[in-house]
This record gives sequence, structure tokens and C-alpha cells, in this order.
Amino acid sequence: MKTLLTIATTFFFLQASAQNWIGNRNFLRLFEESDIVVVGTISEIKALQNDTSRLSSVTMPLKSLTLTNVGVLKGRFENQHIYYRDIYNGCGYAPILEENVLNKETLIFAKIMGDSLFQIESFNESPRDIGNAILRYQKIGSSFSSAEFTNWFFETAKSGEILPLLNSMVSLKQSPLFDKVDSINFSIEQRNWFYNKLESFDDYNYDNAGVISMLSKYKDESFSKILKRYLVKLKNEPYSDIDELMGIICKMNGDKGLMRILKQFQEDGRENVRKRLIRDFIVGI
Repeated sequence: MKTLLTIATTFFFLQASAQNWIGNRNFLRLFEESDIVVVGTISEIKALQNDTSRLSSVTMPLKSLTLTNVGVLKGRFENQHIYYRDIYNGCGYAPILEENVLNKETLIFAKIMGDSLFQIESFNESPRDIGNAILRYQKIGSSFSSAEFTNWFFETAKSGEILPLLNSMVSLKQSPLFDKVDSINFSIEQRNWFYNKLESFDDYNYDNAGVISMLSKYKDESFSKILKRYLVKLKNEPYSDIDELMGIICKMNGDKGLMRILKQFQEDGRENVRKRLIRDFIVGI
């Protein structure tokens, strides 16, 4: 019985860890939780002899990697081996999910365990840009002003690969950005940059919902037109999370009639009813 309980507990833990990992792109929180953070090019990957993948269905092969062209963002790093459990290939749900590619630049977040360094996360998207964004944030993070934080967010968002990361971070309560979002006050020029960026998307990009929600407080007419265009394109897709976009529009104009339509939409799952409600919502904007 005890063995069965252990197996069941282990399985639940792995699944829970996997679910917590999915979408974990919070590079500021990872920086805080890591002992060492480095950026560099992966010059060598070794599969170690004590490959445990054949012994159990839940343990995985241990590997090590070596970096060149190293830049240290946190801690002390002397080109030592970084160990990790490589279960990335073909595995959508895993307790540790890493991708390390030979000869590719990456940003490594790691913890010291005993005398060894273990990778807990990696970023292959614009690693130097993310590293610079972290260092700039560290300079203003303890006693930032609204202007400093606004400029940090705007300059960081200019990287096309970092913008989706910021979007997810501003919506997560465990993110260092969550409690600071209200202090962001974009200038007209900065808002217009975001609007031009949003105009470049043919359809509503759910990955940008965080920034779109932030922009709703300005109530700019050009922004309203963008959101309405998104909504019109989604009018025949009642199960596409369109209510997220409708909610942002409600937040922007505070119209009680639109809020009632949104509430009806969320409570009624019938396709024909939802399509009618979307049309009513569009007319009401």
C-alpha cells in the first residue's frame, strides 16, 4: 500500500510540476530564484554514462553542457559544466523541460546543488536582449520611478521576441511586474508604436492580451478601431476565447450594455446564440 501511495504521489508531483512549467517565461522571477545566470554559446553537450533512462519510466538521462563567449549576469561562473536532465525531445509534459542546442546562444538560469551547477531554465530567444533587460530592471527595480519603469518596459518590448514574454508576465500575480503595471504611463508616441505593432497583426493575437489590456486605459480612438477590427474578424468564431477581447473592450469603455452582452455570452455555450451576441456586441461599440 505504501509503495502504491508513493507511486501515486510521485505521478501527481510530476504532472503538477509539468503544468506549472508550461508557459513559465518569467525571466525576472527566474533571475531572482537562480544562484547563477549566464549567457553564452553552447560549445559542447555530453551525455553522461550514468544514463538512468533505461532503469525507470520517470527518470531521465543526465547531460552536461559547456558554454563559450560567456557573459555573467549573476553569481560566479568559471566555465564549469552545467548539468541538466534532457527530456525535451518529443515530450510535451515533463517535470523539467529544457532545450539546449549545440552552437546556439542561450541564457541559462541555474542553481548550485552540492558542488555542481544544474540548469533550471533556458532561453534561446534573444538571450543577450533578455539579459540586458534584466540588468536594466535590477538598476531601477528597488526604487523605480514611473518614468523609469515605463521607459524600461517600452524599450524591452521593442524586441519582437521579448514582447510575448512581457505580455504573459504582466498578467501573472507571481510576476514582479504584476503590482507595477499601474505605474506605467506611455506617452502618445509610445502608444502609437504599440498601435502600429498591433496593426501589423491581421488577427487578434492572444499572446498580446496583456499589453492590449494595459493600453485600454488610454481610450484612444485609433486603439478602439483596432480592437473593433479584431472583433469583426472573429465574429464567426464563438469558441476562440473571443470573450477575452470583449472583456478588454468593456474595460475600455465601461458600457453596461456591452457588459451584459458579455455576461450572456459567457453563460450560454450555444453556437448560434454566441454568434448573435457577438453581432450585438459589435453594433453596441
